[in-house]
This record gives sequence, C-alpha cells and structure tokens, in this order.
Amino acid sequence: MAMTDSWRDGVPQAVQDDMDRLFAVVEPFALRTISRFRRLIPFGAVLENSGETRTVGSVPKKLTPFTLAIRGMLVEGLRQDRDSLKAVVLVEDVAVEALNSDAIRFTLEHRDGPAIAVFAPYSVGPWPRRKVTFEPGTTDEGERLVWGD
Repeated sequence: MAMTDSWRDGVPQAVQDDMDRLFAVVEPFALRTISRFRRLIPFGAVLENSGETRTVGSVPKKLTPFTLAIRGMLVEGLRQDRDSLKAVVLVEDVAVEALNSDAIRFTLEHRDGPAIAVFAPYSVGPWPRRKVTFEPGTTDEGERLVWGD
C-alpha cells in the first residue's frame, strides 16, 4: 500500500522524505499484524531531530476502554517530547463509515509540514480461514495532534 500523492502539493521535498521514511517504518508491521491477528493495538513511530527513528507504544493501567486509553497516552507522550521530534505517526485500527469498512489509519504529522491521514481499508473473510483482504488506500487531511493548538 502506498500513500496517494495529493498531499504532496506545495510540501517541501525534505518534509515529504521525512514522512515517507516514517510511514515505511510502521506500514509493513501494521499490515502483517492485521493479517495475522485481525486487530491492531495503537502504536506509533517518531523521527527525532537527530534523524533517528523509533517506534513508540503504551500500556494503560486500566484496560477499559483499552484502545482509547492507549491512543491518549501515546498522544500525550508525543506532545511532551515534541521539541525533540521532527515527525510522528500514530497507527490505529478504525471503522470508517465513509468507506463502509474497517481500516488501518496512519496519522502522520510533521513539525514543519502537514498532518495527513492514510487509510488502508480491509475486510476479513469467513471462518475458518478468515483471510484478510486489503483495498486500495486513500489519503486525507489529518488532525494535528502533536503540534496543534
């Protein structure tokens, strides 16, 4: 799956390269995880000012509602570290009404560029094999979670 190119208009090449690099860190793991387990616990990755990438995750103290708690903890941690970061990506398993599908949502945000959301819609086949099929991805404007107001 690849990001569609519509978000690239007017975005400096260095910012595009940073976001492509960060997407490449998380995308294969997210697709494999959905294919294998049919679900995904939110996680992310960061591109540090030094140029290093690292994955990030969180485990809440309470398990209800599990994924919302993890998402909130990830966003809060990223906000606290934002001065040392160039770009971030948050990866979540979501239901997308407009696509009438479940999807992996990759929310990418760059300190000096845009926030975009990349959706990888998927469906799970019938029992017993339950094969996962991915549909063509879409890219949309994302929410500024880390460098927003």
